[in-house]
Amino acid sequence: MLAIFGSTILVVVASVSMLVFRVFNAMDFTAELLASVATIFLSLIISKNLEKRAIHTLELRELVGGDRFYVRRLDLWQREKFKK
Repeated sequence: MLAIFGSTILVVVASVSMLVFRVFNAMDFTAELLASVATIFLSLIISKNLEKRAIHTLELRELVGGDRFYVRRLDLWQREKFKK
C-alpha cells in the first residue's frame, strides 16, 4: 500500500516537473499542456485502480488467513458471483 502511494507521488511529481519544463520550453504551448495534464490524470487513474486491487487482495488474505491459493480461488469465485 505504501509502495503504491509512493509511486503515485513519484509519478505526479515527475509529470508536474515535465509540465513545468515543457511550458517554458515548448513551441506549441497548448498541445504540450494538454499532453502533460493527460499524463498526470492517466497516472492517477492507474494508481488508484492498483490501490483498490491491493486493498481488495489484502482483505481477502485476512478473510482466509493469508493462504494465497485460497485467496485466488475466493477471488475467482467473487468475480463469477458478480458477473451474474
